[in-house]
Amino acid sequence: MSFIEKIKDAFNIILHPSQAKRKENITDVLAFYFAVSIIPTILLIVADSIFAFNPFLLPLFIISAIIFYAVIPLGVFIDSGIYYLIIKKLFNLYNGDFKDTYTAFIYATLPYILFYWLTVFPVIGGMFFLVILLWDFVIAIVVLSKMFKMSKLKAFGTLLLDFVVVFAIIFLILSVLLSMAILPAFI
Repeated sequence: MSFIEKIKDAFNIILHPSQAKRKENITDVLAFYFAVSIIPTILLIVADSIFAFNPFLLPLFIISAIIFYAVIPLGVFIDSGIYYLIIKKLFNLYNGDFKDTYTAFIYATLPYILFYWLTVFPVIGGMFFLVILLWDFVIAIVVLSKMFKMSKLKAFGTLLLDFVVVFAIIFLILSVLLSMAILPAFI
């Protein structure tokens, strides 16, 4: 699949998530993700250079690149693993494999990836960011529903369960880290 076809595929998934296609393997999913995230990174640099140039925002570009190319794929991988273990293995709520779960979660990040550069614009960026997050959630519901042949309500419920589990894990990790940092000061 050429670069242009990947971009067209990404916009098709955003506009018509029910038509999303399965990928052959995780490396195909990652190749698709990295190809799609190149243009928004360039647009972020250009938009900031033209409309809001600030030399102190250079760290924003570095942080954005790290987020786009490392944190998001890794975070999606971990969240997909949690979803797979909880929803598939523990509750047996769908028939599918980890690759399809990861593909669905990567597809759900596409609006965020493609339109993150709009956050450079102060007012419109914040509002657009909220819309993007909601659309990410809608895409996740539709794609999970299609890939695992479950109802959209069931996909919604499994995503909420996943959110609760991930939030609880993050809360526990932060609690432990915070107690390790604070308690020694009182001893």
